[in-house]
Amino acid sequence: MKPFFRTQERKDELYQVLESWKGTPYRHLVAVKGLGADCTLFVWEAMNELDAISKNVSNIPRKHGHIDYPRDRALHSREEVILNVLRGVPYLEEINVKSKPETGDICCYKFGRSTGHIGIYYEGYVYQSMSGTEVLPINFEMPKFRKRLSAIFRVMEIGT
Repeated sequence: MKPFFRTQERKDELYQVLESWKGTPYRHLVAVKGLGADCTLFVWEAMNELDAISKNVSNIPRKHGHIDYPRDRALHSREEVILNVLRGVPYLEEINVKSKPETGDICCYKFGRSTGHIGIYYEGYVYQSMSGTEVLPINFEMPKFRKRLSAIFRVMEIGT
């Protein structure tokens, strides 16, 4: 399989999508561009806009058919819910966490007892939505975040 974001055209499309989400305020369990998004659903919806990830992933925590997870789950539980969901997606390839990510990679961060935050890497920055802020790019090398990096996933092209 080949990386989904291997061409300059796809990288440019990713940048346009990421920039279109910039400024969207943080809102738990929401992914509506300009109105609100949490980190997980921001990543999911941005990747869906690019047809990079299918919405039909069966191992996402759901309640009454809707995506559901407590806001502070990672602070209190050692269960790696986010990593388990991502590891269950056949076209996501886990990359060595000591490697430098490539544009389009999903970066996962441990805050608390388990991984509880994700974002999308783009040329030295990670676009993310964090509680109390909005969707914005943060320098990947910022020590506060770099030391909390728990996993990197590369989106692969389906059928290649």
